[in-house]
Formats: sequence, structure tokens, C-alpha cells
Amino acid sequence: MSSLDPNDFTITAQFADGKISGKSAVNSYGGPYTAGPGDAFSVGDLVSTMMAGPEPDMRAEQAYLKLLSEAKSYRLDGDRLTLFHQNGNGSLIFTREKS
Repeated sequence: MSSLDPNDFTITAQFADGKISGKSAVNSYGGPYTAGPGDAFSVGDLVSTMMAGPEPDMRAEQAYLKLLSEAKSYRLDGDRLTLFHQNGNGSLIFTREKS
């Protein structure tokens, strides 16, 4: 996966009222998430549109959704949200979009 540059893809996440939704490179996705107690984080079953796209975009989408489903904890630091894998390594970093 290291050959993929996240800046080459549109991947977004919106967190509101216990639901996450966004664009995962090719498709739109959504589902429940839980934050807390403490720094615990988990994503429930996600649903997604089923469009096909260019092979690199599909690989990026698959990698993103896998990392999202494996996230076990989080840290919010200003406008930056970092999700961590169970081994404590940061796996996904989101930056708040300026309105």
C-alpha cells in the first residue's frame, strides 16, 4: 500500500450523531461509530455504493475502509483527528475542513 499517495484520492469522513459518512476514493459510505469511553473508538458495519473506478482508486478505497474498520482508539488535537490501530500505531489522520 505504500505506493499509494493519499493526496491522489478524495477520501472524506464526517462524524455526526454517532454516524460516520463520506467518500472513500470511489464510493460513498456510511454507518455507525462509537467514541468512548476514554479514547476507545470503533466503527460498526459500513454500507457503501458499489461503483467501480480506476485500479489505484479501488486499492486506496479498500485500504482506507480496512484501516477504518480496524481503528481501536482516537486522539483529537485541535483540527486533527488521529485513529489508532490496536497496536497503538496511528493509521488514519483526518484534518477538519475549513468552512
